[in-house]
Amino acid sequence: METIDDFTHTKSRLDQWTREGQQLIGHVIPSLIDEWESHRQQVQRLRQEVDDKDAEIAALRAEIDELKHERTEIAEATSSYLHEINRVTTEVARRLKGTDDRVRVKSTLRAV
Repeated sequence: METIDDFTHTKSRLDQWTREGQQLIGHVIPSLIDEWESHRQQVQRLRQEVDDKDAEIAALRAEIDELKHERTEIAEATSSYLHEINRVTTEVARRLKGTDDRVRVKSTLRAV
């Protein structure tokens, strides 16, 4: 009899473990699926953010290239203007010096 009682007790425990296992699996698997879906959506969102940041970086690099080009044009124009100002200033100084020399020559001729 003890054997039948042991068997009944063991069978009862196995049945209880089976029910508990089924309940755990019934809760764990949907929870794992929900967690997996949540992670999948997060990965998808992060990939989109990376794509957006890549596009933003590309736009900023294009803007930097444009600004470098504009800076080069400004530097060339400034150099050209400064060269022209120097040329005009030199010409004015040369003419003024020439006028000054003529005035001295006339003054010297009058004194004679």
